[in-house]
Amino acid sequence: MPGECMGEAAWNILLDLFDMEMNKRRVSVTSACIASRVPPTTALRHITDLVKADVIYRVPDPQDRRKTYLMLSPKGKAALVATLRAELDAENRAERKTSFPGQGNKVVSAFFGGPEMRIER
Repeated sequence: MPGECMGEAAWNILLDLFDMEMNKRRVSVTSACIASRVPPTTALRHITDLVKADVIYRVPDPQDRRKTYLMLSPKGKAALVATLRAELDAENRAERKTSFPGQGNKVVSAFFGGPEMRIER
């Protein structure tokens, strides 16, 4: 992921977009601002940065011109999947090194539905 875009708020936005895309749901700009967990003006700045970096797209609602949705660009989705895959691989390596399997970092595994879920290559 582009380093200049990856503050915690931007990461929260990207994870929300990824999660909603996997569940075939759209994400409005307002919803993404809430997911970012920062003030709306800060979230909008991160959204603008992510759009400029071609990581996400703004998509106008055809029925309501006041509403805009966000979605991951192919570049953004590929980079996010690669980042999550690397985290999951690192988590799996760390678990193999511990004497108590299953006690490693669970953030990535939990996001993908549990330790038994793996990203297909």
